Amino acid sequence: MENVLDNYNYSRQFILVENPKKQIRKRLKSDLELIEIDDYQWKIVSTISMQRIDDKLYHLLQYEDKKLGWLDLEDSIQIFRFPAKHYKVIEEKFSNNEVNSNMNIEKDFISHFKGKLLNVKSQITFNGETYYSVFIKDKFHGFHHHSVLDPVIDCEIEVDKNQLDSNIEFYKISNLTKPVEEVLDVESIKLISVFKETRIGKVRINQSDNYWVHLDSISDLNLEDYVEIQKSDEELKLDDIFYSINIERNKSKEIVKTVLMAKDFLNDKKNKNKSINTEYLRTASANTNELENKYKELKNEKQSQDKLLRKTSGDLKLAENRLTHQKDYNKRLEVQKDKYKKRMETVEEKLKNLDARYKTLKEQINKN
Repeated sequence: MENVLDNYNYSRQFILVENPKKQIRKRLKSDLELIEIDDYQWKIVSTISMQRIDDKLYHLLQYEDKKLGWLDLEDSIQIFRFPAKHYKVIEEKFSNNEVNSNMNIEKDFISHFKGKLLNVKSQITFNGETYYSVFIKDKFHGFHHHSVLDPVIDCEIEVDKNQLDSNIEFYKISNLTKPVEEVLDVESIKLISVFKETRIGKVRINQSDNYWVHLDSISDLNLEDYVEIQKSDEELKLDDIFYSINIERNKSKEIVKTVLMAKDFLNDKKNKNKSINTEYLRTASANTNELENKYKELKNEKQSQDKLLRKTSGDLKLAENRLTHQKDYNKRLEVQKDKYKKRMETVEEKLKNLDARYKTLKEQINKN
């Protein structure tokens, strides 16, 4: 089981810790392009793929958005990821550690962690000890020894109202700083989760509303059987595989969404462009019909009023010239339309050309 999981090809995360004499290969089977690893020691890197050559397992590494190359990972620390779990810091036990110092993560952690629900999303093993990654609102705040973090433990403990302290206070948030002001009519109460070390618990009142309480406000509370469940190495590896698969699935969904949005955008542009072409043709057709009607009227007038022959002939000639000009223009417009269709891929440039030609057409119609 372990060999199968170890050789499963999926995207992993490591803290890069290797012999400084090692070099990253840009190409797997070539020593021509090599990268020194000094700049990436104790940095979190991701693997894209892996291949085994001569009993060595090489990983294709990526740092942030930069693909680095191939390296056989021997001493690097794998990060095992899993769905986020809540923890609280145990202030009196807390101290920074060698992992964060090596990763150059130095800050006043207590001021960041105090009173907050901490999200733990992964764990590592360093010098035989377990360390958890801590996030607050998706911002990474280093790895911390498991002993300084208090895990939330789910439970189902019915609490008798007689067990409640007469001065018990219920809170809306887990740092116990905002007590509920109204008096609660407690018909039933159940303890649904606890932070054993920091003595904070979440209760459900009347099977509907959830509040936080200090566990010292509940007497005769036995929590000995409620402990954090530790996962085996195989379970951690499986969680990490599923975590990676979900990341890739979400990326694929985002790619599909982006492609569909781009397709809709281009379709909108095409429809808009077709609408402009249709408007050109409609305007040109209306002008042609109007001039043809005018020509017919003048021609009839010429036949019936010989005495106005000279004047009418002049008007008729002018109308004929306009009609000829309009028909020639229509032919040119059809040629323009064919050219527009061939340039549909360059949507933005085409729209500018169409706008320019549309203005020209309006000016010509107004002049006429």
